[in-house]
Amino acid sequence: MARVQQGFKRLSADIPEELYKDFAKKCVEEGVSKRSFIIDLLEKSLYGEAKSTKKD
Repeated sequence: MARVQQGFKRLSADIPEELYKDFAKKCVEEGVSKRSFIIDLLEKSLYGEAKSTKKD
């Protein structure tokens, strides 16, 4: 398993293939990495706004 940067936690989940394909397509359309998209989505869901605008 790859080493995770200090201050980060590894996220692993089994999701339906169709949902993953839609997620990947949305990332390509918006021009962001999957990591950045998930971080922004979680921040919006948990905090009401995305705190990071950095695109990896």
